[in-house]
Amino acid sequence: MSAVRWCHACRGYKAGAHPHGEAELPSLFDAELTPAPELEGDRQSDAIARAAAHRDETIQARFLTFHADNPRVYTLLCRFARQIKGRGYERVGIKLLWERVRWEVMIETNDPDGFKLSNDYHARYARLIMENEPDLAGLFRTRELRRE
Repeated sequence: MSAVRWCHACRGYKAGAHPHGEAELPSLFDAELTPAPELEGDRQSDAIARAAAHRDETIQARFLTFHADNPRVYTLLCRFARQIKGRGYERVGIKLLWERVRWEVMIETNDPDGFKLSNDYHARYARLIMENEPDLAGLFRTRELRRE
C-alpha cells in the first residue's frame, strides 16, 4: 500500500507517485494552539444581547440572515453538489456537503449563535439550491420541515 501524501498543486491528498510532486502529510499535533481571547466589557454585553435577540427569531428568519451574511456557503454547496453530480451520483444528502463546507469555511462565517454552520440551516439550503439551480433539482433528499 502506498503512502498518502499532500499534493500542493492538486490541493488534495494522493496515494503513490503523483506528477506534481509530494510532501509529507502535516501532523495535526505539530501546530501550536492559540487560546481564544476573552470578551470584555461592552463586547461581552453586545454578544449576550445578540444571542438573546437571536433566540426569539424563527429558524427561517435566522437562515435568511445567515444566508445574506454568508453568500460563500451557498456558492460552495453548489460547487460541491456539481462535483459529486459530475461523478455520477444522482441523489445525495445535503449533510454530506454541509460537513465539507463546514471544513472549508469553519472560521470565515458570521453567525451570532456561536456555531459557524448551524445544523438548523442545511435543509433550507437543500431546498433553496434545488429551487434556484435547475441542474441540481432533485439532487437532495428532503423531508417535510418540522419547525418554521
